Amino acid sequence: MENAVHLIDAAVVTSGVDIGREAPELWRLVRRFNLPVQLALLAAHRVAASASDPSSAALVSIAPCRGGSPELDRWLESALPGSGREFGAVPRMNPVLTLHVVDNLVLSGFAIYFGNRAYCLGLGGASGQAWSALESVIEILKDGGEHTEVMVMAGDWLVGRSDEGLGVAMLYSTRPGRYRLLEVLRREQTAEPAALAGDSCSGLVRWLDALFSRESGLFDFVVPPEEGDPMDQVTVRCEIV
Repeated sequence: MENAVHLIDAAVVTSGVDIGREAPELWRLVRRFNLPVQLALLAAHRVAASASDPSSAALVSIAPCRGGSPELDRWLESALPGSGREFGAVPRMNPVLTLHVVDNLVLSGFAIYFGNRAYCLGLGGASGQAWSALESVIEILKDGGEHTEVMVMAGDWLVGRSDEGLGVAMLYSTRPGRYRLLEVLRREQTAEPAALAGDSCSGLVRWLDALFSRESGLFDFVVPPEEGDPMDQVTVRCEIV
């Protein structure tokens, strides 16, 4: 019998939070990471409190649509031709900045912090990957497989900002909860391609806000074209009990 998939807990974290005060041990691990990774891992830290065992949960991460960091951007600008610097005069890059372009840094950070050696999946930062993550959750938890919980994590810069970010984490489980994830429906996109939103988190936040505002019954969330991908019209179907 196929397992039901339930959203147990979710957290959204924005810029300005004091990670060092809220989770000092986590801060020691993430203080050198770029802001989207920090926010995604703090969101996951909050949600992990609702997990049966965060060390055994399967992990799914969604990379930023825009990687890097302001510090890395400044270094690249100084290294590019036409920057006014002569060859050999480019300042040294702090080796830590190389971490800011690693897509799976959220996976690594969570696994190290919680001692997790379970299945993990890192999705790229293209638009629409959030909905692929939900499809992966259903696939991982169906049919009584090895895992009973999945942690989904995403972090990105806010569009048009180089100093503000957003982090999202969600815990899914086969144990009963109020929000049941039924399926992700896809049909061919027939409308003209929309201008994509450009970050990996905002669509999930809008979906969670819409889901949590519902009282009960079936709920079909039609993903706005700008939060999806150019190929498919995506609908996330849930049941609220």
